[in-house]
Amino acid sequence: WGVKNPVAKQSTDISCDSSKPLFTAAFTEIDKIDAFGPLGGVGGGSPGRSYIGIKKGNEVAVYNPGEATLETIVYARRGGHGTPGEYGLYFKTDCGITFLLDHIHRVSDEIQALAPKEPADTSATQHGTQPNKKLEAGMLLGHTKGTPLSRTFDFLVEDESKKAYHINEKRWDWDQTIHSVCPYDLYTPELKAKFYDKLGIPSDAGLVKASECGGPSQD
Repeated sequence: WGVKNPVAKQSTDISCDSSKPLFTAAFTEIDKIDAFGPLGGVGGGSPGRSYIGIKKGNEVAVYNPGEATLETIVYARRGGHGTPGEYGLYFKTDCGITFLLDHIHRVSDEIQALAPKEPADTSATQHGTQPNKKLEAGMLLGHTKGTPLSRTFDFLVEDESKKAYHINEKRWDWDQTIHSVCPYDLYTPELKAKFYDKLGIPSDAGLVKASECGGPSQD
């Protein structure tokens, strides 16, 4: 989604207890998901995002995975002028870790009250709102059917204390290709196991399972 919110750059404080899971609530309805995509895909989009494939004919709820501050809400027409708007929700945790839930078609009443009233023709974050409101883990954020072609929505987590390795560093200057980490590794062991059970790429023959969650490096 457009330009990363500059507010997210202001804090590099990694002060939380790394022995405790950052995320404690499932961010969607796992039984309605075909696959949770590993990082590093080469099929387009961002290699730092996990693309979540929704089962055909389903709409899924989207929840806040962990206590965090909702910094920015983007509401934009992704298919060009005249197409419906979609929401992107940018969060920051007390650890300095940021995350984004993207391609949400409709949001809860509480989120809508904080969001732009009309969709913009660009998804740049400066055209969004900045509610800076702390939300509890497990709060309903909205619902989505995913993108029209792939039926996916996105989960991006960035940790500025970690840096992906690239053979040619100069080619990679987008935060998502440098600081992205696996969202599912930040969960409680029980929830992590459920996500990893569906980690992979959906196909006509079923789930092609991934051996690991991967990272943003494509070199």
